[in-house]
Amino acid sequence: MSMPQAWFWTFALRTVETAVQASPYLLLGMVLAAGMDAFIDRARLRSLFRGPAPLAAARAWLFALVMPVCSLGVLPVGEQMLRAGVRPAAVVALLVSAPVCHPWSVIYGLSVSSPAAWLLIAAASLTVASCVGWVAERWMPPAPFPSPPGASGSGEKRGRIRYALVCGLVGTGMLAAAMPAGAIEQHVCAPSRAGIPWLTVAMLPAWVPPEINVVQVREALRVGLLPGAAVPIALSGGGLCLAAPYWMLRRLGVRAGLLAGCSFILLVVGWGLVADVLLGGSPLGTADSHAFDGLTRPWHPARSTVQGVAQMADGVRNVLGPTQLAGLLGLAAVTAVRRRLSSWLHRLGRRVRAPGASSGPGKASGALSRWRSWGLIAVVVVACAISGLYVYYPPVQDVLEDIDLVHVELFSAVRAGRLDTATWRLGRIEVLVNRLPVAGRLRCSWTSDQAREWNRLQDALRQLGQALARKENARARSLVIELHRQLGACRRAHEGDGA
Repeated sequence: MSMPQAWFWTFALRTVETAVQASPYLLLGMVLAAGMDAFIDRARLRSLFRGPAPLAAARAWLFALVMPVCSLGVLPVGEQMLRAGVRPAAVVALLVSAPVCHPWSVIYGLSVSSPAAWLLIAAASLTVASCVGWVAERWMPPAPFPSPPGASGSGEKRGRIRYALVCGLVGTGMLAAAMPAGAIEQHVCAPSRAGIPWLTVAMLPAWVPPEINVVQVREALRVGLLPGAAVPIALSGGGLCLAAPYWMLRRLGVRAGLLAGCSFILLVVGWGLVADVLLGGSPLGTADSHAFDGLTRPWHPARSTVQGVAQMADGVRNVLGPTQLAGLLGLAAVTAVRRRLSSWLHRLGRRVRAPGASSGPGKASGALSRWRSWGLIAVVVVACAISGLYVYYPPVQDVLEDIDLVHVELFSAVRAGRLDTATWRLGRIEVLVNRLPVAGRLRCSWTSDQAREWNRLQDALRQLGQALARKENARARSLVIELHRQLGACRRAHEGDGA
């Protein structure tokens, strides 16, 4: 009975972790969808994505560059756009590309990986989004879009999104339960190009937070044995989970959904092979990585109810930060006052749109009104993106304090021999450490001394990760002390600069 219990508790653990981590992105997606419905006239929204299907999909890809959502949080936005009458090619392109082109993660990725690699991933994302959007629209049956304005908040719409979200969560849990620990790492760290199609299909059910997905892409590029794996990791792992395919099957029809899914897989595999040729060369790092451990079964899965409950509690504590707590509370509040909030937003939206509607006769006044409306939308979106960027990358001292808190837990886990917990804490520290260059450059306080200490800190993290992977307890204990010393040196470098 131990193995079925391991499957069950792994499924429960990964599903709950995904629900907690996705809550802020889902809340943001719901707010964006409600704002689009209340403040943007449907005719103007449709006009933004006019033209041939590939061109409309390319415009949706550009629109995705300023949308900080994940593969679950983009669903409310896509549903609202489709109900407003936006052509399905643009909607599907947005669903496929928005999680990959997460604006904060792109900046994060450029700071830790090669710009050439990210330009290649961006080109792959644009091509895949345009082609998949065209295929979905070409083969979908006729549908009564747009829907009446009063139907935008119907229970049918909420049900479609709700079932799609459940499908995404369940898919992530089932993938983890079926995938043994280290299975994804083995294909990323193997020099066989057969791993590219395997990763494209295997990572499709996975939900990956945008910044964790950047770390996974960086690890594939760092190992260097299969650099083309970065494309399926980004587009299939971070770009999709089962929620979007389920939504497309229900909203666009089975034939259109299946053809769009097949074209997505073929295009991602093709771009992965191209990237492997262009980025190939001598390996850059050691052939091991723990960046994918959160997508598979733990190295020591729970085999009893007591172990499962303890592992669940530890997993929730690992992922439940202030942002996730705010996301959960926000979702609960929005759900409780959904009708009142929608009514209030629509009244406010009518007041905002009223001056433009009565600005005067003639085409000139109408054009001026459109430009004024789109200018206001652009200013608000850019302001939110910039503000969110500074929240996402707080001051360096705040990041260092977060690192110290996680380091204490890492030290305790290593000393106690809890290697799974230590590996998870180490991954969290790596994410925080990679925020330091972006946080420093945003505030114009990144010096050569700080960069040098940051590189040494990266080396210390890498050595400790290798020791944990090889189960070298004695070496890991000495390296965690060395990591503490290097953290102190990094802090002194920033304090000396007054950051």
